[in-house]
Amino acid sequence: MRSGTIAFLLGTCALHGLDALPGLWTTALLPAALLLAAASRDPRATAGGWCAAGFLWALLNAHATIASRIPSALEGEDLVLTGRIASVPAVGPRRTRFDFDVENGLPRGEGRLRLSWYEDSRGDPPDLVAGETWRLVVRLRAPRGFRNPGGFDYETWLFRHGYAGRGYVRARDPRVRRLAAAGALDPGRIRHALSRRLRELPEIGPAGALVEALVVGVRDRITADQRETLRRTGTAHLLAISGLHIGLAAGLGFTVGRFAGPWLVPGVAPVRLGAVAGMAVAAGYAALAGFSLPTRRALVMATVLLVALCARRRLGGSTVFCLGLMAVLVLEPQAVLAPGFWLSFCAVGLLLYGMGGRPNAGASVLDWRRWALPQVVVTVGLAPLILHWFAEQPIAGPLANAVAIPFVGVAVLPALLAGSLGLSLPGRLADTAGELLVTVGAGALDALWRLLELLATHGPRYTLSVDPSIAAAALAMAGAVILLAPPGVPGRWAGALWFAPLVWWTPTVPGPGELRAAFLDVGHGLAVVVETRERVLVYDTGNARGADIVASHLARRGRRSIDTVVVSHADSDHAGGYPSLAGRLPARQVLANEGIPGAAPCVAGHSWTWDGVAFEVLHPPSADWRGNDGSCVLRVSAAGRNLLLAGDIESRAERRLVRGAAEDLRADLISAPHHGSRSSSGPAFLDAVAADHAVFSVRHGNAWNLPHPAVLDRYRARGTEIHRTDVHGAVIVSIRSSGAIDVRHSRAGRFWHAR
Repeated sequence: MRSGTIAFLLGTCALHGLDALPGLWTTALLPAALLLAAASRDPRATAGGWCAAGFLWALLNAHATIASRIPSALEGEDLVLTGRIASVPAVGPRRTRFDFDVENGLPRGEGRLRLSWYEDSRGDPPDLVAGETWRLVVRLRAPRGFRNPGGFDYETWLFRHGYAGRGYVRARDPRVRRLAAAGALDPGRIRHALSRRLRELPEIGPAGALVEALVVGVRDRITADQRETLRRTGTAHLLAISGLHIGLAAGLGFTVGRFAGPWLVPGVAPVRLGAVAGMAVAAGYAALAGFSLPTRRALVMATVLLVALCARRRLGGSTVFCLGLMAVLVLEPQAVLAPGFWLSFCAVGLLLYGMGGRPNAGASVLDWRRWALPQVVVTVGLAPLILHWFAEQPIAGPLANAVAIPFVGVAVLPALLAGSLGLSLPGRLADTAGELLVTVGAGALDALWRLLELLATHGPRYTLSVDPSIAAAALAMAGAVILLAPPGVPGRWAGALWFAPLVWWTPTVPGPGELRAAFLDVGHGLAVVVETRERVLVYDTGNARGADIVASHLARRGRRSIDTVVVSHADSDHAGGYPSLAGRLPARQVLANEGIPGAAPCVAGHSWTWDGVAFEVLHPPSADWRGNDGSCVLRVSAAGRNLLLAGDIESRAERRLVRGAAEDLRADLISAPHHGSRSSSGPAFLDAVAADHAVFSVRHGNAWNLPHPAVLDRYRARGTEIHRTDVHGAVIVSIRSSGAIDVRHSRAGRFWHAR
């Protein structure tokens, strides 16, 4: 069983490591692979059969998911769809976002979409309720996301969750209408009603957003400060309903059923009653969370264990573990792409391995080692994976989790679940009791939150550059296994040495006189990170989401601070990310002519040199210039090569540059002015620049059809190589001390990534 499960897992992982999918006909071999796995007496042939079965089963599911996507021919077209609102709508300042399960209207009839309903001249979007049936007119795009080195892969997230596309509602179309209300017993409607009821309780105060996240999995009210506290204390998993919470709920139900069940159903074994109650509570809690991927995985594992108890089968821990793992892989092969999958299963596996054979594992409940040892095992064992995915392991994390996990399981979760049940039942008495219990649970959560804030504010914290390769993480995991070996195994502490490739890694930085410039994929906007050996300059910050992309990129590069930020002009797609970025990584110097209070002016003639790399502002001649033509134009020179960062300048500014500084415009690479609009990149300007490379920072399928085809033709006619963030992802430019220029793209990805 164990070897077959591991082989099936390896086959599933192998499929998801491919750049292109094998043909669908290949899946016809699945029955033969299963027959080989079941009938062969050769262990190697059996393992090979299971591995092939995992590969082919994942291939079949991948083809089904890819085939459900919106065809490119339908992107931007008005589609009339009928379906159900499948999630609790997230209401923002100017839009409402929700999942929509289409029943008809798509090429394949059905599919799940991620939609936004924006406010318009008629006001805010209507009051949408989960479970309602609507006819909508929408414009869609195939699943697509930003592609940046080390950044969040939204495209993988969409594929993992099975979205056929995303888009927005054409609210003014008269065909848009609500067709049917949600049924009284519809799980989505019940979940939505409970979410609203929780928001109406004034007694729970500032903990309300945390309570809502913990009970129904709705996290849109959690503030940036709260997220930062969770990040610094390593407790974000406590506010995302996951395996831990489903396990706690199942344990709570089992305990209640085992001891209270015999009073209600005499003659039935208490263990069976506990198992049934545990499954019921776990399933109910998973339903409250909307049956998200993490809750489904945890529910499968809990069900396997409880069914074994109910059947009075004595199954070893490893057998239950493998049964749960196999069930998840069969139901959701794409789960192997989720960090949560690996963290949850590795945590369980590490506990089975690390706690076995230790004399303190069965100590008294009052013995602190009974509670400390599991936390040590999980912290050490999961550190390589956490460092690999998140590039940090909060120092306060083990202490925070050692307190928070049992506290949430004993004091917070039981009160909130019981109170939520009361709020969901009819009758004044049930509602009053539910409100009281939720208030008690919220008070306990608020007390815990004060401790977490104290640890986040005053506890030690650091960021760490780690080797992003899977090989380094695998070596560190092997080291963790050695460290957690049972007492008496010689050389256990040598396992710490296996962490060295992961944590002693140093990103390659430019040498003296060299530079590295990353034109990040921020959609429609511009954000460029220029690195010299010791310094960092950020030219524009993209829109409001750009700050996260820039900060994530700098963290992966091992950069702890920003020396200079240049904001070319005040448009939101260039300056919108600055406030958030300044709150996270304040710059020593800011150059901007508008929109940034306290910034130094960015005017022609200002220049400086870092590590043998020269920076010079070429435009505007004074800070009185405004708008696109007032964009700060920066030339960066290294090893006799030039980069020209041109912001959003248009024809007026281009003519001024050609007249006054034509000899200074020659560049090897240029950021295309104004994203390639027709009002920019004039012939005389392009002749003066004579660039070998041009980078267009644009969003795929943008409403302005940028870059304009005529502008692209102008560049191509001059032999300029085109690089587009919507096609290639982030564009990474390196200038060596020899003068060689290296241009790389980050778009290349797996089979589910758009090409």
